[in-house]
Amino acid sequence: MDIFIDTYYENASPLKWEQNENGIIELELIHDHARFSPNQQITHWNFKIEVPAENVGKTVKVRIHSINCCWNRNVVPAFNYPNMATVVSYDGVNWENIQCADVEIPGFIRELHIPLKSQVKQVARLVPYTDSDLQKTISEIKDHKSVKVYNMGSTVEGRPLEMIQVGNPDAPNQILLRGRAHPWETGGNWLIEGILEKLVKNKSTLADDILNELCFHIMPMACLCRWPAKMEFTVA
Repeated sequence: MDIFIDTYYENASPLKWEQNENGIIELELIHDHARFSPNQQITHWNFKIEVPAENVGKTVKVRIHSINCCWNRNVVPAFNYPNMATVVSYDGVNWENIQCADVEIPGFIRELHIPLKSQVKQVARLVPYTDSDLQKTISEIKDHKSVKVYNMGSTVEGRPLEMIQVGNPDAPNQILLRGRAHPWETGGNWLIEGILEKLVKNKSTLADDILNELCFHIMPMACLCRWPAKMEFTVA
């Protein structure tokens, strides 16, 4: 079938792809290289499948090439664990799980059988959380009396690294939360979203009591494991 794999959007994964003679899409994911180290990670994917209207209702097979990760000079196969699932969406908002199938084909590690319920379908390892999502949340909570948002540094490309302070700055208990260390670790961001929803967006006596006794210092999107040399920080 006619098909296109789109990776030209926010948080999409860099990858190579081609359609073989049997119509199967073969994906070759590209490593995330750690700066100034031999480490290379590849534990995620995020791409869109686009098809003409006449192909809606069919199923496409996507095979993922075998690839290794490297952590602290220890080389290990990526995606080499059982019961692995992925998520798919037809609107970028609602997501459902599908199972990844094992394959015993040389050069490949996983296979996805993806039903094409619409002309555009997004496929991701985990439900994506983007900088646009973060900026939307910040815009919704920044004027709350218990919230302070400030930049604690910037990336080597000049993008701000926000810190979200929630609660009483003079509270006896101070808690640091890091929502995300790597691009694909979106679960931490969704947890932070839930915390902010309960503490700031939903008014309740319990939330007020927590904000009086605690102060949360939330780093929603930054990597602490290896700071680039040009990183600079300020303390509010």
